[in-house]
Amino acid sequence: MVQLFVSSSPSFLAATGSISLNVDSPSPMQITTSSLPAGQVSANYSATLAASGGQPPYTWSITSGSLPSGLSLQAPIGQINGTATQSGTFSITVGVQDSSSPAQTASHIYSIVIGTASAGIPITSCQILANTGTIYTLQNDVSSPTSCFNVEANNITINLSGHTITYGNSLTPSSYAVFGIYGAASSDPNFTSGHIASGNATGGSWNNLTVAGPGAITQANCLDASNNQIGSNAVHLGQGAGDGFSVFKVTFNICADSTQAIFSDANGAGFSVHDNIVNDKVVTARKRSIFQGVAFVCDGCANDNGATSDFYNNTITGGPQGCIMWNNPNTNLFNNSCSHGNPKGVFTTLSSSLVCESNPYTNIVGTLPANTGTQCANDFGLYARGTGGSLFGNTVTPLEGRGIFIGAGSGMVLHDNVVNAAHELPNNSEYNGCEIGGAYGLQFDDNGTNEIVYNNTVTAVSSPCSASALRVTDSETYSNISHNNTYIAKRAVGSSSSCSGFISNETNCAYGVSFDGPSGLSTLQFTSQNDSFTADSAILFFDWDGPTNEALLISPTFTKGTNADSNFFHFAVFRNGGGKINVHVRDANFGSGVSPTDTVLPAQGPNNQAASLHIDWTLTLTVQNQAGNPVSGATVTYTDSLSNRECSATTNSNGAASCFLTQYRVNNDSGANQIESRNPFSFTISAPGCTILAGRESIIGTVSETKQLPGC
Repeated sequence: MVQLFVSSSPSFLAATGSISLNVDSPSPMQITTSSLPAGQVSANYSATLAASGGQPPYTWSITSGSLPSGLSLQAPIGQINGTATQSGTFSITVGVQDSSSPAQTASHIYSIVIGTASAGIPITSCQILANTGTIYTLQNDVSSPTSCFNVEANNITINLSGHTITYGNSLTPSSYAVFGIYGAASSDPNFTSGHIASGNATGGSWNNLTVAGPGAITQANCLDASNNQIGSNAVHLGQGAGDGFSVFKVTFNICADSTQAIFSDANGAGFSVHDNIVNDKVVTARKRSIFQGVAFVCDGCANDNGATSDFYNNTITGGPQGCIMWNNPNTNLFNNSCSHGNPKGVFTTLSSSLVCESNPYTNIVGTLPANTGTQCANDFGLYARGTGGSLFGNTVTPLEGRGIFIGAGSGMVLHDNVVNAAHELPNNSEYNGCEIGGAYGLQFDDNGTNEIVYNNTVTAVSSPCSASALRVTDSETYSNISHNNTYIAKRAVGSSSSCSGFISNETNCAYGVSFDGPSGLSTLQFTSQNDSFTADSAILFFDWDGPTNEALLISPTFTKGTNADSNFFHFAVFRNGGGKINVHVRDANFGSGVSPTDTVLPAQGPNNQAASLHIDWTLTLTVQNQAGNPVSGATVTYTDSLSNRECSATTNSNGAASCFLTQYRVNNDSGANQIESRNPFSFTISAPGCTILAGRESIIGTVSETKQLPGC
């Protein structure tokens, strides 16, 4: 079956007919990677397989032989990566399968040569590292009252060899930002005279820097210096150079204001960050809009079009905002475990020094109550904000916070992830309580394009701040598609029945999917297909302050939650103060307790604009003659009881045509909660040489039927 998603205009929602497509058969598949690079024990290894022909996406596998211990193949992206633990020559056969039906396959035999580990040059203290291509191996734990290692040459490896780097190891915090490992050009504005990091040496370049574990990087003083641009980061890669960074099997221990485990200013291509542990005890961040409360960050890498970057098998716990935000093109985040958030956070007033955005903060002993701090807004565990790339196999279990964000880029693919119990507590300093909108399990926003999300399981819990399993805001094209996902919105056990469907200071509301509009005059367009939505307060929630909403939900399943609010449960709730709503739900499966006409739709007024929610069904019609043979070129029309021509179609060579017909239109044309029934429909079917067939029928679900034309 071929399905077309039309993104240029919402008018396609009512257009029907037969479509003839000439689809070329996929070209034969072949693997185009001729050989795999050699590696070394205890060194980072990464190789990407490529194929041509067939129908992407591809799925890769090892069909015979075994990879060296410590390496693995990522089936969705064809990447072999990890850290080899044994030397030798290893023969493997790699297979690839495409997405066509029947599937095409190809295979190739490779040899991987893994050499023995290099001993490296021994070092016993913090220092400047400036010998190109050198492996430096720690012989003992090292520490510094300020920064520890300044890297000023390319292709350097720091082998921790089981030891710990401790930086900021002073009872009195430094007056300037300090780092565990860093590189910075002399022109980096943060390092010039009078600025936050000016006490550090600068110069050289640090491309292809590797930090090899096992080992740890620990921040000793939780009052280390910061400002609203940078903190005293464990690894800081400043302006000037820095692509190709690798770090693996390292434990990061951080705690000071705005400190990040890994920060890169503008160079984020070719990174390999894997098998690390981050113990993030940071409880404040100066500026959450540049993601200062996130553990791994490169917010300035969007134009760094170098090699693919990969973050995998990392375990990150804590922090006031999130785990990973890396926006250079073709970044892959996979098999990471993220438990972010600061549930002990507090707030005082809007002028509190704990606010996460554009508010001064001073590192003075006693300023912060011990182990408290705050929780920042826009606190997603993982951010998919780049162009290309993918997120898969990740688990996000917030201590407090939202799940996964996708948007601001193009062509990201997000699949097979799990978000467990995204939730917000009333401790957000920017909002003096619950973050506006509450918890989101997964959000589409910031006008991304061609973003695809599938096979994810996403749960959000109102505990007590309201929660939406799926949140759609600034999506302006139907090419942003969510399909075959499970979205669950729960009220916390023991929650009060306080939900009333208002966004302001709302608590204990659990919505399957909520919508809010793009800024400006853009129209919200978004496609959901074969998604499952379960909710305890409302399946659909329209918190509308943008222009027009024309979302399309195809073949969804709607289920009432097991802890549904006895005083407030509805299929759809509308609070559309900004713009018009014209949403279509097609071929839905309404579970027990969910009625398509159970809505809260206020009458039009100053704070409520026009809204229409269409409940549509697909009619698939086969037209035959009296002998049972298909009739091609037959004209099919369906007109509803209100004289709206809803279908005008022509049968194809198999005698088939499809129509999308509206059973109900829930609206507020003349008052609140108006239900417009379009049944019954009048139809006519005509073809040359046949007698016209006319009749009436009611459409109350998805229909496949055959009609025979008389007289032919």
